[in-house]
Amino acid sequence: STGDPSILILSLLFADQSERPKTPCEHHKEKVQASSSREYPVAGAYVPQCDADGQYIPLQCHSSTGYCWCVNEDGQERAGTRTPPGNLIISHLTKCINCCVLTLA
Repeated sequence: STGDPSILILSLLFADQSERPKTPCEHHKEKVQASSSREYPVAGAYVPQCDADGQYIPLQCHSSTGYCWCVNEDGQERAGTRTPPGNLIISHLTKCINCCVLTLA
């Protein structure tokens, strides 16, 4: 049997569409997760946060320590943005966004 022709057409349409390459943020996150078993990071390890496009989210937080900081597009911490646990995340996120907007302007 030749099979369903619509499946063949769909296969041909999507054959050339490969998955986009992983971004530095996704590689960073994967590396941290690969250093442990069962795809969970080692306890206490910082795992970067990536957005849907694989870019670093401007506000990064360490889930174990509670510290948060802003990063640039390369995931590098912006000087003077690290805050200890208990600070308001919303105001810190605004600071990160403003920092990014000012940097890009």
